Amino acid sequence: VQNARINHPRAYESWTDMEKELLNKAIEYTNDLNLLSDCFQRVKGSIESCGQRIIYESQNPQDDENQN
Repeated sequence: VQNARINHPRAYESWTDMEKELLNKAIEYTNDLNLLSDCFQRVKGSIESCGQRIIYESQNPQDDENQN
């Protein structure tokens, strides 16, 4: 974790609702993982995983409601 945070200070931290909202807006404009990783200070895998979850939930809103 410490090594990852040298280059990505937010690595392995939970995503806040505000960050998810910002990522959702950002991926409307670009899917450049390097750029998004720099902007959000997170590793590419985290950006990709969260982005995929956001896209899935936007396409399947009933699944999100059933989980609550």
